Amino acid sequence: MGIILILATFYTVKIARFAIGQLSFISRNPFLSYDQKMSRYWGGNYKLMKLVRENTSPTAVIMHPPRVDPWKHTTAGNQSILQYFLYPRRLRWGYRRIFEQDKTITHLLVADGWPKFVVDIRRFHHLPTRRRFLLDVPWVEPGNEADYSGPSGELLVNYLSHAQKKVDEHRLIKLNDRFLEYFDLTYTLNNYDYWTKTVDIPLRGEIMVKARTRASTRHSIGLIVEVRYNNGKLAIFSSAPNKRTYSWALLTVPDLYQRAQKYGLLKNWDTTNMRITRIGIDIGVPREMPYLEKYGLIELEKGQSRETDEIEMAPESAPVLLMLGNFYRARGQLKEAVKQYQLGKILNPENPWFYYYSGEIFKHRDEYDKAVREYEKTVQLEPTLSWFQFSLGQAYLLNKRHDFAIISFKKALELDPSCYWAKEALDQLSVNRQSNEGVSSE
Repeated sequence: MGIILILATFYTVKIARFAIGQLSFISRNPFLSYDQKMSRYWGGNYKLMKLVRENTSPTAVIMHPPRVDPWKHTTAGNQSILQYFLYPRRLRWGYRRIFEQDKTITHLLVADGWPKFVVDIRRFHHLPTRRRFLLDVPWVEPGNEADYSGPSGELLVNYLSHAQKKVDEHRLIKLNDRFLEYFDLTYTLNNYDYWTKTVDIPLRGEIMVKARTRASTRHSIGLIVEVRYNNGKLAIFSSAPNKRTYSWALLTVPDLYQRAQKYGLLKNWDTTNMRITRIGIDIGVPREMPYLEKYGLIELEKGQSRETDEIEMAPESAPVLLMLGNFYRARGQLKEAVKQYQLGKILNPENPWFYYYSGEIFKHRDEYDKAVREYEKTVQLEPTLSWFQFSLGQAYLLNKRHDFAIISFKKALELDPSCYWAKEALDQLSVNRQSNEGVSSE
């Protein structure tokens, strides 16, 4: 009884101090609006709550981090404070198992690297992030001046976009008798953001499209090439994104002719007289995993109807095929999902998510050899992500390749010591091995 009384007194004092602190702040700032008061008092935490309110309906069910380190001093893991700001939205908290069991959840709150598991994302809204780029305008090799004159001092034009952004600055910079294009943008949502210029170049086997760029953010810009087929259909082919910050990187779209031929044949399009109609950049590339953004809100792909412009946009592109694949996967139409992922691999073979989600489907079907191949490609393309290493370990385990599974689980823990799924898997493997050794000795 005494301990309970002490604890009650302790928390009563904490609550009283908190309330007095808020009243004191309000009394010192009587002329501020509610929004101004909350922004000053809660800072970035209030900005996150505002972002959530603006991008969810009152009927949303939001899962948030558990109230443990490192979230105990922020709103992100405190259900009482979240409920105050987000009412009447309903809240859930917990781990992956709770998320998978509760089918009513519509959104996930992102905070300091949480969630630690992969979900099918419809949209990822995040607090404003700034991206800056210098671009040596894309060119074609070998080029023909009748088709394309090279850098001409003309700005690229925003062609297609699935992003929420503010263009802070976009202009030409002249450096050593050469024009460079400067971009300064702030994003709150970015699935893709295509900036292009129009060209008209016959697509031949030796064609190579290139661009040089210097970016403030890793994994934020890629080169794109639009190809028109003889039947008028359009497809956009992409390069790998930039790998470094503040250093010049050369972006290329390799094997363009071969990839365009393969894509057209799979779609039953006429591949004679293919032409390049646009070249440019995608500066809205999502991060390797959206959870690497410090704060944000994930809208889950639950298989609901998609907007017409996402499904029927004229040029087919890797980001749209990835969204469609996730859409069909969420609806249980796995054959159609795999088809979208396979097509997406041709448009952008450097995107690890096509291989990851294909691996998930093959694992679901108990096709473990295929799953292993997909996850191995995922890890090859993005070896520094703990979750990819863990997923590969799971596939090895299901495929009875225990030694390889142990290597992958250890690598996952090395990359992220908080990946407790990998630790659980290693512990279970150790228990099983000891049990088998005990049986053998008997």
